[in-house]
Amino acid sequence: MTSTMLLLKIGGLGVLLVATALFVSGGGEAVGGWWRRHTRVYGGWIVDEFDAMFEAITIERAQFFITAMTVGGALVGFLLGNMLASRIFFALFLCLLGYFVPRVFVLWRRRARIDRID
Repeated sequence: MTSTMLLLKIGGLGVLLVATALFVSGGGEAVGGWWRRHTRVYGGWIVDEFDAMFEAITIERAQFFITAMTVGGALVGFLLGNMLASRIFFALFLCLLGYFVPRVFVLWRRRARIDRID
């Protein structure tokens, strides 16, 4: 193989690497924006519920809680499987379960507050 061919192959790999990096960074920003828009409503509900219980929480903290539960569930689910299909199944299942954990937590806190008042 001549040095020109080797240089051409390395240059092609470099261009592919740059194109992949640009695609991933742009896709990450788009997915992040979509996620923040959709969790803002859910986070707003959490903030409203905590305000009704006279406890302060910011919408950013509520969004972080939602994101942490969702990503944590996906990671634990991925580690549970032993084959690719079971890893994907458990990751998606626990990801969805993790998305609804904050709702259960808020309803449990509200119920505990009502029981404490009564």
